[in-house]
Amino acid sequence: MMQVRRVGEKAASFIPVLGQATSIRLKHGAPCYTPDGRALVGQVPGFTGLHVLTGDNEEGITFGPGYARVLAEFIAHGTADQESLDAWQVGRFGGSFTAESEVIKAFMPRVTA
Repeated sequence: MMQVRRVGEKAASFIPVLGQATSIRLKHGAPCYTPDGRALVGQVPGFTGLHVLTGDNEEGITFGPGYARVLAEFIAHGTADQESLDAWQVGRFGGSFTAESEVIKAFMPRVTA
């Protein structure tokens, strides 16, 4: 844990906004899929300061560095490649998909095509 703290303090000297955070939580787990096959990257609607990078449809190794760069630029500077952020907008589905089965049904044609 001390090593993580040291790395965080060093990173804050390069990315000052990290020094303002009182806590940071990282979560990871099973692959996450989206109905349209595009990741969810950006600020969570209704929660100022909460950002996510998820729903990579098992393409995180390939596209994760690009997602992370755009998200980091947005968090640090308030700007980024706006076209990418719009394509990955976290709230783009609204309440359209309310069950896992609905997401799978929408996603499956992409896998079987």
